[in-house]
Amino acid sequence: CCNAMNKEQAVHASDKGRQVRAKSHEGGSQSGSWESGGNGLPSIKSQSFPSHEPMSESAGCFPGLSLVLTPGAGYTRMEDVGGNDNVLAADINGNLKMSRVVQLLDRSATATGNFVELETSNGRTVRATPLHLLFGSNMAANFAKSFQVGNVMATSDGFSRITGVSIKELQGLHAPLTADGLIVVDDVIASCYAQKGHQGAHWVMSPIRVLHSLKGSKAAVS
Repeated sequence: CCNAMNKEQAVHASDKGRQVRAKSHEGGSQSGSWESGGNGLPSIKSQSFPSHEPMSESAGCFPGLSLVLTPGAGYTRMEDVGGNDNVLAADINGNLKMSRVVQLLDRSATATGNFVELETSNGRTVRATPLHLLFGSNMAANFAKSFQVGNVMATSDGFSRITGVSIKELQGLHAPLTADGLIVVDDVIASCYAQKGHQGAHWVMSPIRVLHSLKGSKAAVS
């Protein structure tokens, strides 16, 4: 699975990428309700969310302290990511690649909100607003609030089981949109979208991506 060298190759614009592969993880009793995925790992069923729903649940954001991987600068705080930056992302099959930020859908350094915090067995911790889309078994997009202990989640190091779920109030609301519609945040593969299905939202945002591409082509010609 992905290691430091794989990420370095992706950051240096390697066109090979890497398919996120399921890894064997610790057995034992797990809580939560599972369905069998096509890769033999449990996929997510509908789950109830804790009673303390955040007021700003409709937002699809990450807090300012979240980290993304950029060429040259390495790990960069989400609050420092700007339009036109290159960041580590992935395609819909989980292949790691670099992708350019084409727009900041939301950006507030001072706003606070409630975030779902998910910890995985391979040492990753990601925080996202409840309706932000993350990827479970078979790269199926699911709301952050739907993940439970024992479910699997796609990370840059392969699929990993969730070992902890909590709610944290944190500062900053940031939602960068990449050309590919995915972004790796805190070493977890995430969608750039919330509420709607990932593919549908990516289609809706296609005019923004096309416009950005045209501007880039015009700048290259000039």
